[in-house]
Amino acid sequence: MKNIKELANNYFEEIKAIRRELHKTPEIAFNLNKTREVISKKLISYGYKPEYPAGTGVLAAVGKGGCKTILLRADMDGLEIKEETGLEFASKNGNMHACGHDFHSAILLGVAKILKYFENEINGNILLLFQPAEEILCGAKEMINSGIIENYKPDFALSLHILPDNSFMEGSIIVPPAGIISPAACFFEIDVEGKGAHGAMPEKSVDPIIIASSIVLSLQEIIARELPFGNSGTLTFGKFVAGNTNNIIPSTACIGGSFRAYDAKVIEFIKSRVSEISSAIASGLRGKAELNIVSECPPMKIDKTLLENSAKALERLFDTDYIISNLDFKNSSGSEDFAFFTQAIPSLFLSLVASSNDYPLHHPKLIINENCIISGMTALAGISLSALKDIYHP
Repeated sequence: MKNIKELANNYFEEIKAIRRELHKTPEIAFNLNKTREVISKKLISYGYKPEYPAGTGVLAAVGKGGCKTILLRADMDGLEIKEETGLEFASKNGNMHACGHDFHSAILLGVAKILKYFENEINGNILLLFQPAEEILCGAKEMINSGIIENYKPDFALSLHILPDNSFMEGSIIVPPAGIISPAACFFEIDVEGKGAHGAMPEKSVDPIIIASSIVLSLQEIIARELPFGNSGTLTFGKFVAGNTNNIIPSTACIGGSFRAYDAKVIEFIKSRVSEISSAIASGLRGKAELNIVSECPPMKIDKTLLENSAKALERLFDTDYIISNLDFKNSSGSEDFAFFTQAIPSLFLSLVASSNDYPLHHPKLIINENCIISGMTALAGISLSALKDIYHP
């Protein structure tokens, strides 16, 4: 009988090809028809019978049944970024897998194939969830609302995320500490209403671009001057939409961004102040501004017992140098909607180190080395099988 590492290596070329296929046609949010089709066809070819929770996710199960159920989750969606990598398999549709979700989905398909090999030894059930809409912090909540936890009652959930970082060895697994490891996040938009006019007659306008620009600059004062040392957050703008030609002052503008903090009270404070300051600035400049909360997710927390058991499994799978467990997560500002699962059931979230061309996640030129896929498959399959198999095959 082959072991997990052998299977991961044997399946690597196939899974790499799947990753490239997914990378070519990234889709956004819940609109994942092509992505879902690719994943479903592969699962069916491996002997699975996929389901489609909420019509937007893909769910498959493996195992003999029993008292314990594990949920493995991968996200599927891309970003509205025009790719600039020049890769042979680069996206041409105006979107990009610039956050590694093509890796996550491909890795979970590789895990699905490994688990099928061991299915007769799996004393329990392993659920494989391919989740939409992580980038807009909505997908995990939608999957939970569809009844996955209520109907299948998983004992714990496990996920991982690619980390392009050339300071660690390729394929290393970063194991977080127990407790809260990432902040809550809130995505928002501010709709600004003014009065349009000819560009040559600004006195006849209420310029929404001026109002929106003033709001962008002024809201930075919340972080810089209104939050106490040691209990801060971030507030970032990523969207500014107004007008469509040079000589017309538009009637409206829309700015969008996100804020994050570990403390729920800080999140509510920022939310309140964003609304108050935006409204006051717009009013002072003869316009109107309205805050709209687009989506939110809670902090992500790691279960201590699950962490300890999983760390033991990883130690049987990897050389010590490939397991990193001494990093400080206190200053981590990235958020993840897997947090919804971590708030509902015991959960673990790992980071998978990949070498890159030194561009960060969410950059149009980011290129990630695919060799890390082997470690990703090994880690997820190994932890799952360690929990549910009579005989462990490292």
